[in-house]
Amino acid sequence: MAARDVDYATQKLLVVAERRGRAAVELVSQPFRDGERLDIFIDDSPDGLACLAAVRWAVLCRLPVRVVLDDRVTDREPWSILAGNIHALDVPVAREKVRRCGIRRRDARSQEEDGTVPIPDDDAVWRIASDRSPVAGVWELPDNSALVSSRESREIDRRAIEDESLPGIVLMENAAVGAVRVAVDMLSAPGEARVGAAAPAPGNGVLIVVGGGNNGGDGLAVARGLRHSGVGADVLLLKDEDALRGDAATNLRFLRDDDASATIHSFRSSLDMDALLAGRALVIDAILGTGFHGSLSPEYQAVIQAINRCGAPVLALDIPSGLDSDSGTAPDGAIRARRTVTFAAVKRGLVTASGPEYTGAVYVAGIGTPVRGLASRGTFKE
Repeated sequence: MAARDVDYATQKLLVVAERRGRAAVELVSQPFRDGERLDIFIDDSPDGLACLAAVRWAVLCRLPVRVVLDDRVTDREPWSILAGNIHALDVPVAREKVRRCGIRRRDARSQEEDGTVPIPDDDAVWRIASDRSPVAGVWELPDNSALVSSRESREIDRRAIEDESLPGIVLMENAAVGAVRVAVDMLSAPGEARVGAAAPAPGNGVLIVVGGGNNGGDGLAVARGLRHSGVGADVLLLKDEDALRGDAATNLRFLRDDDASATIHSFRSSLDMDALLAGRALVIDAILGTGFHGSLSPEYQAVIQAINRCGAPVLALDIPSGLDSDSGTAPDGAIRARRTVTFAAVKRGLVTASGPEYTGAVYVAGIGTPVRGLASRGTFKE
C-alpha cells in the first residue's frame, strides 16, 4: 500500500485518535489470564477511530485481540487509513454492524465480559504516566539491545508509512508522547524544577530548540504536549517558518491552533542565545536527527555551544545534535545531554565510539510500529 496524501483536518483527527487509543491500551490491567482477550468494536465515530489505533497498540503489547469492524468504516477517511493498518497487522477481523463501539475485556471461552476498557478523553491522555509495556511506553536502555543504522531507521519509517498504512504524522505524535514523558520526569526529579504548582513560569521554563527536518517536527509536537501537560514550553526555530515542510510544518500549525499564546522565537544572527537560555529548567534538543552526517554549519556550532554552556539539563530527541548516528563520532562537537530519548530502536551511534559521552542516560520510546528483521545485536553498558 502506497503512502497517502492526508489533508490537515484528517491529520488532526488521526493524532487525537492515536493518543486516545494508545492510552486506552496502557490502562488495561495485565497480565491476561489464559483464554482472555480484548474484543474491540469499531464504528465510524471518533471513539471508533480511537479503537482502530488501540488495535495496533494491543498487538504491539502482545495482547490477544479480536476486532469487529463496521462496514461503514472502510468508506471514510481517516477511519479507512487506520483500517488499512490493522489489516497489515494480520489480526482476526469480523465484519458486521457495530451497535456499541468500544473495547471490552472478555473470557473467550465462556464469552463472559470482564469489563469495558475506558477510552480517555484527549485532555487526560497527556497526564497518563504509566509505561506498562516497552512498545507502548518508554523504557530504559536495555542490555544487548538491537541496534539500527540511519538507513535502517529510515526503513522502519518507510515500512510503517508505505506498507502498514501509518501516516508519518502519527509516528511523530507517538515519538512526542514518549519524549514528553521523559521531559516531565526530568522536571519532576529531585533537585530539578518540579511540575505542578512549582512549575517554572513560561518565560524561564522549557526551551525547545528546533531545526528544519523531522527532528524539528518532533520538537514542535513535544512543545504542544508539554503545554497540554501544564508545562511552560517556548520554541526557538532555527529555520524560517516558510522553510518548514511536511510533518514539521503541520506540527507548527497544530501548535498554533492548540495554543495561540505559544511563544515562538525566530533565530537570527543578532539573537542573544545566552540570554534566551538563561534560567531554563530544561532545554530540549530537536535540531538534527539521524540523517546528520559530516560537518556542522558555523551557526549550528554556535547554538550547540551555547546550549552546552547554559547549565540547564538537556534532553536530546532521538540523538544529540552533532553526533553521527552510525559512527558515534562528533568531529565538530555535539549536544551534551543529560538524557536522550530515542525513537523505535537504538541507533548505533548512541552506544559506540564517543556516543556515550554525549547521550547521558538513554531511553527508548515506541512509536507504534514493530521493529522486525532490521537490527543487529550488540552488547554494551550504559
